[in-house]
Amino acid sequence: MFSRLFADLGVLIERERDIEHVDVFDPAFSNWLRDAERAHSSVMSGLLSLLDSPVQRAEDRALQRMALGLQALMKTEAPGEFKRIYDVIHRFPSAFLCPGPSAFARRSTAMLATMRTRMTDLLSLTAYVDDYDIAPDAEVPDSVPFALAAA
Repeated sequence: MFSRLFADLGVLIERERDIEHVDVFDPAFSNWLRDAERAHSSVMSGLLSLLDSPVQRAEDRALQRMALGLQALMKTEAPGEFKRIYDVIHRFPSAFLCPGPSAFARRSTAMLATMRTRMTDLLSLTAYVDDYDIAPDAEVPDSVPFALAAA
């Protein structure tokens, strides 16, 4: 499920980029916006499915934590909140690692690295982070806004 999430997230990023610098009065804008909203719904649906699935391996915990982080990012509405949650995820790297010599641990680590890249891509979109919305002295909260404990 986690790897399927990459495809959905890639579509979302491309759809958001399509409308990022388009005039809302452009006749095609409403179709592009609808496509972006569908892509957003698809990502959220995939996240819910992933988070509802049981943990089968120890490595699944780090994948679910990353999914929780992505869900928190996707649900943010307050200006600057996306950036703060993104920063928290990067402040606790050990919570998002799958150490070990197994092939599954290596694959999980690669998927987690790819997800960090996708989150960085989201951070580059004005739909999620607008430089003018972030307070100049925004503080990163000391507590994590989503559960880092084992799922």
